[in-house]
Amino acid sequence: MRHRIQRRPPSLRLMTAHALAVMAITLLTPQPSAAAPSPTGSRTVGLLSVGEPAPRLSVERWVKGREPLRFGSGSIYVIEFWATWCGPCVAAIPQLTALQRRFQADSVIVVGCTSRDAWGNTFEAVQAFVNRKADRMGYSIAWLPDSKPAKGPIGIHVNPWYLAAGVGYMPCAFVVDRDGRIAYIGDPGGAEAAVAALVAGRFDRQAAVAAYAARFKAKALLDTLESSLKRGDTAVAVRTARELVAGPSRDDAHSMMVVGIIVNAATNASSAELIQVATEAAERAVSLTERRAPGMLDVLAHLHFRAGAVQKAIQIEEEALALSEGEFHEAQLRELEGFRKAAEER
Repeated sequence: MRHRIQRRPPSLRLMTAHALAVMAITLLTPQPSAAAPSPTGSRTVGLLSVGEPAPRLSVERWVKGREPLRFGSGSIYVIEFWATWCGPCVAAIPQLTALQRRFQADSVIVVGCTSRDAWGNTFEAVQAFVNRKADRMGYSIAWLPDSKPAKGPIGIHVNPWYLAAGVGYMPCAFVVDRDGRIAYIGDPGGAEAAVAALVAGRFDRQAAVAAYAARFKAKALLDTLESSLKRGDTAVAVRTARELVAGPSRDDAHSMMVVGIIVNAATNASSAELIQVATEAAERAVSLTERRAPGMLDVLAHLHFRAGAVQKAIQIEEEALALSEGEFHEAQLRELEGFRKAAEER
């Protein structure tokens, strides 16, 4: 199941935790922008890639805090894009708060960025949300100007940074190093590792550029995986999933989670071998995010449930619940109740 942001999202109260994760990760299908050369000399998708200079980010006003966004001035920035209705965005708030507190003394600045959209993300709604969170949202919040998409509704997903990077999921964090170059683009759960490496002086920019380029190469394989499942070609699906799990994208949590999502969302994916490979991918995503991303844990729980390991699914969903908040938490709770009911009926 895939939810495009061009359509109004279904009511969050009617969505399962898995559907919430799918919506947040696949809001858009990443589209290649004009390619730009990377520092390694290769060409990557998007004008904004890891290793490239961070462009100017316009802020209309501040909802909380007020940070001078001067990229290249010696500070490390974590720029995260989010919305109030996005369950995984809400679930990422404790991680970002912990990241800001851990590295406060190291000139690390976390900024949550959002803007008006067609799904109720108004300035007033954001302000009320941030006020309710109080110190539990321990970083600055910036309200960005409306972006003007060529077609479709306005929203943070059409901010120039998003479009230039070809990003197709939310939340998304961009880490900007002290020199003003992009060091990381991806799930907020993976931002801390990049920040820690930068602070310690052991960040390998060339390796980061290569890893990010591998993600876009994985995009073609993910498309093949999804299309093969749609036409019922299990052999191709298994082969493609194995290639993804064994390839360079193995170190990209987002790509590994999407393998799990695609397989779990395919009603005709009944092959035990395919479920096993997808579970390996989801396990890898959970490991890469140090078991702190509730959406990734949720995907893993669903795959174990689908494989018949109901007690394992219950255990992992409970782990996810301990990390999630709000509507996402409520949806995951309903999923857990379903798992427990299935266990009782056995």
